[in-house]
Amino acid sequence: MKIINENVVYAQKNDIVFLTEVDSKIPASVFFKVFSSSIVVINDKNRYDFVRFEEENSVEYLKKTDLILNYDDIKNLSLEEIKNICSNLSNELNSIAMRYNLMNLDTKKENQNLVKQHEILQFKLYCLRDYLKYREGDLNMDIPEHIKSNEDNKGIKKLIKTFLKK
Repeated sequence: MKIINENVVYAQKNDIVFLTEVDSKIPASVFFKVFSSSIVVINDKNRYDFVRFEEENSVEYLKKTDLILNYDDIKNLSLEEIKNICSNLSNELNSIAMRYNLMNLDTKKENQNLVKQHEILQFKLYCLRDYLKYREGDLNMDIPEHIKSNEDNKGIKKLIKTFLKK
């Protein structure tokens, strides 16, 4: 998941790993921000950690890529809406898999884009599942504190406006 905040983008380590696997155009600045030390292990303990990107080309790339989920697109969705999106993604994944599995070997070689499309959709489904677990309190995800406080403040402001209108 990525969080866009003015001229800064926060992206989870898990997403950066995924980008290195599926996108050959990932800027070196994004790669080296995460993998700059000699040995980097990304596992269940740190995969949801956010990395702050401020370098202009990193920020532009991360803002434009649609390969990872944008927090702003899902933060206000209800749990039911997220579950519906997951269901739709699952149906689309099944459709792609069925179509691909019915192809002969030569046709499969010509349609490797379906494999990549499947990988991307599957990753998005996993990310949505993880966000759903986060929202339900079953997964710890350290959303940067000032992002959470801004969200809380917006909610408080909406509540105050609602009372003032009455």
